[in-house]
Amino acid sequence: MSPPQQWGGGGGGFGPPQGGGGFGPPQGGGGFGPPGGGGGGFGPPGGGGGFGPPGGGTPPPGGGGYGGGGDAPLTRIPFTPEDEKNIQQTALFMKIAGGLAILGSLFSMVGSIGVGLYRQMPIGANVCVGVIGLGVQALLAVLLFMAASAFEKITTSDGQDQQLLADGLGKLRVYFLVKAVLWVLGIVLCCCGFVLVMTMGAAIFAALGASLANQ
Repeated sequence: MSPPQQWGGGGGGFGPPQGGGGFGPPQGGGGFGPPGGGGGGFGPPGGGGGFGPPGGGTPPPGGGGYGGGGDAPLTRIPFTPEDEKNIQQTALFMKIAGGLAILGSLFSMVGSIGVGLYRQMPIGANVCVGVIGLGVQALLAVLLFMAASAFEKITTSDGQDQQLLADGLGKLRVYFLVKAVLWVLGIVLCCCGFVLVMTMGAAIFAALGASLANQ
């Protein structure tokens, strides 16, 4: 049975004791709302607008419709047709770049193995280096494909635009992080090789100079 309607100690309007403004049960906010209610209007739990159960209004994701806003991700980002075209082309070029990277690494490995066989040299080191390079390029290509797929979905769906954008950017972040680490390792190895060659060259020239001086 509903609580008796009376003039309560709450806000204005007809309401039960301790109620807010409007027609509502005890401790309710303004508007027509169930017990324990929150804010004004026809509200679900938690405050904002919208027709709902006790506790006030729980707004729809993204703040649209009846209800207040929130921290939920945007479900629809209003890109222009030109923006969507640019996103689709960017995703396509990312996939092409990933495929070309894999093909280039594969051809490099096969070429180094072929040269080793032609010169009758051991090819074990070439195979190991080639497999490592191919694996790294395959990882980078997969990251590009995943980022491109997320960007493409932004233009074909209207449900998770912000989440898809964040996922795509996250994959690109990992891609560029791996590339940066590889560049740093390459530079370090080149510097170490240069120092080693210079040290060995200096030692060889010193030995030759000593032998010539003793003659």
